[in-house]
Amino acid sequence: SVVDPVLRAWASGKDAIPSYQAGSWGPPESTRLFEKLEQRWRHSLDPEQEEA
Repeated sequence: SVVDPVLRAWASGKDAIPSYQAGSWGPPESTRLFEKLEQRWRHSLDPEQEEA
C-alpha cells in the first residue's frame, strides 16, 4: 500500500513529534530549530519589547 512506509515510520517511534504543555511556548526542540538558522521566536507583537 502507498501508506505503508508512513505507517512503518510512525510505528518505529523514531523522530517522534515533540509534545508540550498547552499554553507554554512549546518544546525545547522548537528553539533549537530556530537557533540552527540563527533566528528566534517572537514573544511579543511589539518590536521594541523584543529588542529589550
